[in-house]
Amino acid sequence: MKKIQFSLIVLTFACTACMRSVSINTLRPADIHIPNEVQSIVLVDRTAYEKDAIGIVEGILTGEGINEDQDGIMAMFSSLKNSLDISPRFNVVMASEKIKRANYSGFIS
Repeated sequence: MKKIQFSLIVLTFACTACMRSVSINTLRPADIHIPNEVQSIVLVDRTAYEKDAIGIVEGILTGEGINEDQDGIMAMFSSLKNSLDISPRFNVVMASEKIKRANYSGFIS
């Protein structure tokens, strides 16, 4: 019986020694203050490419699947909208169109 217990202990340590550990450093998003006058929030997707070929070439070069970027963006917007919808304070609307990537430094004040 002791041989079986010893064998199980040795087997357990042998199996866990083969595993790798991965550590991930993450940052906490900044706390922001939204004035009380703001009642509606519009979520705008500003990731549209100037030319559709750029997205296709990028996907080929990076090994991504078709529309993986867009699927990730939509999942992010959906999650953000769901998080904001929890609060009764805001009326959250997703814009139906995308804006091409550009410098909109004066867009938000």
